[in-house]
Amino acid sequence: MATRALTTPDLYDGRKRVPRGARMTAHRCDTHAFVEEQEVDENGQASFTIIPTETDTVYHTMWGGVSGKDGKHQWFPIRFMQITDGGTGSSTAEGALDNLGVHAAAILWALVF
Repeated sequence: MATRALTTPDLYDGRKRVPRGARMTAHRCDTHAFVEEQEVDENGQASFTIIPTETDTVYHTMWGGVSGKDGKHQWFPIRFMQITDGGTGSSTAEGALDNLGVHAAAILWALVF
């Protein structure tokens, strides 16, 4: 299974503050399997290292209580967009360029002519 690193967008609570001590878990959408858990940093981001490529993932964040009890929680998806969805169908920059037909050789020949 191919994986990629991913840093989430900023996470804020209902008062536009970064929740202190928040933990974020990643889960595969196709199998609902747990993937990885990370702590949200002072900027409201979590940096994951083994997110599977070619599949959507959903993220669950908990803060302010033990295992979400008496605390807050939030679910949000980060979709892997296929070409038909308006994406590039790739999780890497190199793969995106390849899928879009933008190769170094093609660019070189375009510049020559």
